[in-house]
Amino acid sequence: MGLATKVSHVKDFDLYHLRISGKALCWTADATSHEFLINGLKRGVSPKHRYREKSRPSLSRMAMLQLYSQLLEAQGLPPPNPTSTYHAVKESMENHRKVKVKLIGQDGIFSGWVRSGAEWQAFDLNQNTPQPEH
Repeated sequence: MGLATKVSHVKDFDLYHLRISGKALCWTADATSHEFLINGLKRGVSPKHRYREKSRPSLSRMAMLQLYSQLLEAQGLPPPNPTSTYHAVKESMENHRKVKVKLIGQDGIFSGWVRSGAEWQAFDLNQNTPQPEH
């Protein structure tokens, strides 16, 4: 199944309910497990453990940044600068920006979804956040 086919299945799904519920069932093709997320956190994880690596949802931004870095290294390509923020890494890729416009732009299937903004994407591979300048 190609990406275009997967996206067309998303269009048929009732996205409105997921927008307002704060809940999501996440599964990966060919995987034997799934994750149930509530407000972006794995269900059943206590608040004091939510930031542990093993408690992190596989769809979290931190997990995606780490996976991207691992994929680059596996391909023999240089990983992102360890001090570059998630936002900076994403915005440096032209293909990412084009796809983002297609999906969340005015005519995109996710056009009405709330966007978090750069301040929520200001962390690096080591989970550090830049300190404000005084």
